[in-house]
Amino acid sequence: MKKTAGKETPSKVTTVKEAVKEVSKEKPKPKAIVPEEASAPSAPRVRMGKPELKFFENLLNEKKETLIQELGYLEDNTMRLNSKEGAGDLSSHAYHLADHATETQDREQAFHMASREGKYLFYIEEALDRVRAGTFGVCKKCGKLIPKARLEAVPTAKMCIDCKTKQERAAEAASAG
Repeated sequence: MKKTAGKETPSKVTTVKEAVKEVSKEKPKPKAIVPEEASAPSAPRVRMGKPELKFFENLLNEKKETLIQELGYLEDNTMRLNSKEGAGDLSSHAYHLADHATETQDREQAFHMASREGKYLFYIEEALDRVRAGTFGVCKKCGKLIPKARLEAVPTAKMCIDCKTKQERAAEAASAG
């Protein structure tokens, strides 16, 4: 992403390889977990053991590989082909306007899906950084260990259920009021 006057705008990425490079170079450096609502300074730091961290590292790497394959599929089968090539028609004759509209809509949907998957790839990279730093599975708000069941369901989670629920309620209240 390019920064323009304090705002981040997405850079043009045309291939999956470029997208992966873009995500990799934008990764923030791993930071030490400092709970926002730290109770007592003498509270013991809770962290996962090495076997659990290895389990989640493998899980995240599997998800990353699957995601990269899906992005490759999108690139190869949706974004590169137009309707004439997909139908095997390589002539220079014009085709129906509705075909062009359908092709455009399909391409927009593919770009939207690729964008969402690119964001998820970024979140996976952040989670892998937390695994390497040994801070994976620690809630960024309260500093408590996030339950393993939540991390298995949402391995990119940064907050426990209670803190995430509070955050969502506060966001809803702010948007409603």
